[in-house]
Amino acid sequence: QEDAGGAHKQRTHHTDDMLRSTARSLLAGAASRAATPLSSALPHSPPPVQPLWSISPLQQPLRWATKKAGGVTKNGRDSPGKRLGVKKFGGQFVIPGNIIIRQRGRKMHPGENVGIGKDHTLYSLVAGKVSFEKVQIWKHKYKYVKRQVVSVIPEGGQLQKEQVA
Repeated sequence: QEDAGGAHKQRTHHTDDMLRSTARSLLAGAASRAATPLSSALPHSPPPVQPLWSISPLQQPLRWATKKAGGVTKNGRDSPGKRLGVKKFGGQFVIPGNIIIRQRGRKMHPGENVGIGKDHTLYSLVAGKVSFEKVQIWKHKYKYVKRQVVSVIPEGGQLQKEQVA
């Protein structure tokens, strides 16, 4: 009976070991299932994050740029001012060739002793004093236009009053 009893003890001991290892594996599985949230078990959940040391060098994240990339802009251009406007004011003395007004278009019209350049610059033709005046000019039978006219009064002379076209 001792033999039979010893064999029984060995069998029981072996069975106990198997039960313990099975229980351990079941408990480990239950613990790991409890540790993972339910959302990770769903099919649309993102893959688990791997530590950096386990990713190959080609998959490692790159270093961020220290300067922001410059985008494309349609603005950013400007031209310098053209310095337009009145250069010699009413009552000032001018000599032939002095620029009186630089303008775009005919805002002011040339009068007596004043020439006009191809860029509508008004300049003096004689030496004298600058004079500004507003003149009404009949455009046609029923309409007249007010124009600003620039003239140069020669030294010791008077302007002749005539219509400017």
